[in-house]
Amino acid sequence: MTLRHIILVLALCLPPAGVLAAPRVVVLDPGHGGTNLGARGQTVDVYEKKLALAYANLTATYLRRMMPSVKVVLTRTRDRYLTLTQRVRMANAAKAAVFVSIHLNACETHIQKGFGTFILSRQASDKEAARVAMKENDARKVRTQARKPAPGGRGPTVSSIMSNLRHVGAHTASVRLAASVQKALTRARGKALNRGIRQASFDVLMGLSMPGVLVEVGFIDHRKEGPELNTLKVQKAISLALAQAIVEHLSPPPRRTRVRPRVRKRRRRAARKK
Repeated sequence: MTLRHIILVLALCLPPAGVLAAPRVVVLDPGHGGTNLGARGQTVDVYEKKLALAYANLTATYLRRMMPSVKVVLTRTRDRYLTLTQRVRMANAAKAAVFVSIHLNACETHIQKGFGTFILSRQASDKEAARVAMKENDARKVRTQARKPAPGGRGPTVSSIMSNLRHVGAHTASVRLAASVQKALTRARGKALNRGIRQASFDVLMGLSMPGVLVEVGFIDHRKEGPELNTLKVQKAISLALAQAIVEHLSPPPRRTRVRPRVRKRRRRAARKK
């Protein structure tokens, strides 16, 4: 290949002058909002919708500091109602690289505590995952009818195959994202509160074209953990952990340096002398 050919190939690969690559987008989704109060805390004025927004705002602040090249988008920045379908559409329209829906858990007995991360699946991994999905899914969501064949001759079979292929890739990445979230939250809150990764049919994760998880950062109705989740200290610790997990997920894996043969021989000789 001549120098002229090399220059031509580079010119075709590089973007036009003045055109910069679009920044990667992270969508943070504060759960509930408006008339959808979510779970209630120990006191009357503490609701999931309020704390979820506080955690999302703090996480966004940390993300912008840690990764300035990333654009952070919140599905809601104030106390307003959004359907779960609207949240998914916003994430897809933004062409997000990551979607994280932030929630707070609750139970009838008020004795459970800890954090957990959930990924999308047609079947729930256990009763706990099914219960959380039922709590977080929007009862007012209207189920759509079966889709018509797309224009251009693409039938429902081809569409479903392509959708499944995209889902498999997003599901694998979602598992990695969930693992990063649980690892970061464990560092911040301790192993005893780690409830693990579960999967269920979450409406807010359906239809996403990117890796997405739903995080329950703790139990808002627990006698001890509930008030802790309402303190700025704990909110900062959890939000920082979420930001760290997202940065870890978006960062390229470290390169493995190969040991040169000469160095290996020297190490073997040194080992024999010992």
